[in-house]
Amino acid sequence: MSATPPPTIEGTEAPNPFEVLWERYKSLIVTIITAILLALIGNTVWTYMKQDELSEKWSGFNVNIGLERFYIDSANAGDAVSESLEGIEIADLEAALAAADAVQKPYLHLAIARKAILTSDWDRAELALAAIPQNYLRHTSELSAAHLRT
Repeated sequence: MSATPPPTIEGTEAPNPFEVLWERYKSLIVTIITAILLALIGNTVWTYMKQDELSEKWSGFNVNIGLERFYIDSANAGDAVSESLEGIEIADLEAALAAADAVQKPYLHLAIARKAILTSDWDRAELALAAIPQNYLRHTSELSAAHLRT
């Protein structure tokens, strides 16, 4: 009686713990990753829009005070800033001053003073220079205004 031995029973392999977690939380993980990616894309778009708005504001400001040629051609970088005011009227600078924000106003006062000096309107230059330390005491252009007076 020879009995045939039973065939060896192979054991089944248990699933990997990571596979179990993946199958259990797959939709949650995908949702979290999608939310993070959407937040990053939204933040990038918002930052781009804010930077574009800021660039537009300061580009317009540079055009108003005649500095656009310094940004267009680097060969003009050595030119005097006062030369850029030759084609601009004081009335245009004063109109830009009315529409400017608190950061831009001292620079516009300084541009008005420089334009007034170029046209030998000393009283207007003195008024523009006096407005800088009175209204914008801690502003960096106060140093430039003090330099122009000397």
